Amino acid sequence: MSICTSQSMTLTTILPNNARLARINPVRLLSEAKFRLRFIEHYLNTSKNASETCRLFGIARSLFYKWYNRYDPYNLSSLENKSSKPHKVRSVSYSLKLVSVIRQLRQSKDTALYSAHKIALVLKRDYPKDTNFHVSAATVGRIIKRFKLFFSEVVRHVKKRKTNQSAIQPTRKRKPAGIHKTISKARQLIRVRHEARLCL
Repeated sequence: MSICTSQSMTLTTILPNNARLARINPVRLLSEAKFRLRFIEHYLNTSKNASETCRLFGIARSLFYKWYNRYDPYNLSSLENKSSKPHKVRSVSYSLKLVSVIRQLRQSKDTALYSAHKIALVLKRDYPKDTNFHVSAATVGRIIKRFKLFFSEVVRHVKKRKTNQSAIQPTRKRKPAGIHKTISKARQLIRVRHEARLCL
C-alpha cells in the first residue's frame, strides 16, 4: 500500500506478525553466541542434519541440542551464557549494634585478644535476653574479618593491619635499575650546556 503526498511518497507494506517483528531489537552478541548462531543457522538453512552439523563445527551432539533447544529466533540473546549466580543469596543477619559491641570488646585491653568463640560466649552471657546477640562463633569471625577489628599490638594483629592496608593501597611500580643515574647525567649535561651559553 502506497501513500502519495505533495512533498514525498511513503511506501508501506503490511507483513504478517509485524507487531512481533517491531519488538525485535538489534543485539550485540559475544563471539561464543555468534558461533552458536552459526551452527544453528547452518542446521536450519543448509544441512537439516544434526550429526553432519556437529561434525562440521566440531561440537558434541549434546552441546548442539542444548543450544538448539534454547534458541529463540526473536531473542538472539538466548544464545548468551546465563549467569550462574544463585537466585537466593544469603543476606546479612546481624545488626550494627552487634558490630559496635564486638568492636568495643576488641578495642578493650582486657578482651582485645579474645577469640571468636570466646566473644560469642561473652555475648550470650552479657545479653541473655537479647536474641540478636546470640550468634555463632563463625558469625563473630566474619564480623571481625569484614570490619578489620584488629587493634592489639601483638604480632598477629599488626600483621593483619599491614595486610589490610597493603590490600587497600595500590602498590607502587619499581623504577628500572639505573634510571636515577641516567637522570642525574642528563641534568649534569643540561647544566653544562646552560653554563656554556652564559659564558658566550
